[in-house]
Amino acid sequence: MPCSVRKNKSKFANKMIVEKTELIDSALKSIKMLFGLKMQYHAYSNAKGALLDGVIRIDSVHFGCLVYQRVTQYSINSIISLCTRVRNIGDLPILIIAGEINTSLMQRLHENDINVMDSSGNCYIQYDKLMVFCQGQKNVFAAGKETLSFKDPGLKVLYFILSDLSNINLPFRDIQAQTGVGLATISKLFSSLKQSGYLFISSTGRHLKKTEGLLNVFVDNYCRVMKPKAKMATMDFLPGGRERWAEMILPKGMQWGGEPGAYLYDKFLLPEIWDIYSSIASTSLITSRIAIPARDGEIRVYRKFWIDNNESKTAPALIVYADLMGSGDDRCIEAAQRILNHELSYLR
Repeated sequence: MPCSVRKNKSKFANKMIVEKTELIDSALKSIKMLFGLKMQYHAYSNAKGALLDGVIRIDSVHFGCLVYQRVTQYSINSIISLCTRVRNIGDLPILIIAGEINTSLMQRLHENDINVMDSSGNCYIQYDKLMVFCQGQKNVFAAGKETLSFKDPGLKVLYFILSDLSNINLPFRDIQAQTGVGLATISKLFSSLKQSGYLFISSTGRHLKKTEGLLNVFVDNYCRVMKPKAKMATMDFLPGGRERWAEMILPKGMQWGGEPGAYLYDKFLLPEIWDIYSSIASTSLITSRIAIPARDGEIRVYRKFWIDNNESKTAPALIVYADLMGSGDDRCIEAAQRILNHELSYLR
């Protein structure tokens, strides 16, 4: 197990949701036991819109702290983007505390000048004269606890809330009527959000905090859990269709998502893969003489899960953003940030 600490010369689960305070305590105890460093954590208040979870002091260095129960390949792009923004508007180096993160993702954060440690003491921390490094500690958090995760019904409710933040204060029966999700699932989701620190209740009602972090939770769960199961078909354009896709009229009930959706929002991203969301049979693309079936085709058709009467050519910005961030493609991630800055700016 390689471990080192030195001065740098150059300069929804069905099981219990682990609260962030428990995760932080575990991480601090692990680092203190491994290295004997003096450490202290100060949590921020429930101030609406606060970006950081708190400040952590390691020896004499103070870090702005962001806490995640799970970091995955689908959420890491959003996390790096948020860290960059927080770093640009503040004067503290950023430290990620993660309950569950693998070695390659920790390395990727390190390569982006983001400090990181998990609940068991594995870490890449480097700032000024402080350097702390450890790998090989068994992650007991990942083995023994469930993180904030959702099945399809819970994701539908989370999508409904993030689509319009005023929805957080609707009665549960109104949320049920507009999502088709049972009252028990809605109640469990709200309890999970509260326990995980994304929801607090005051005399004026329910309030979401750290909405951009909650957006990351949605992207991660959507890309891992819901989207793979929603795939209906893969197809290719008929000859000549690829060049004129933007002028096409999709069958009623279908909308462009992903890369083509991003292009239609601001003409920035030229698509290479075409996602379509549909509430009708995918064969409508064949009968409309738009596409033909193809095993490895460039068109991917997904079942639409949200309920609305929107006849727009594009899927909602929240879905397009999730598609782009989950792709892992640098050009898509850049396009996603443009959507976050404009169509989804209310979540920042």
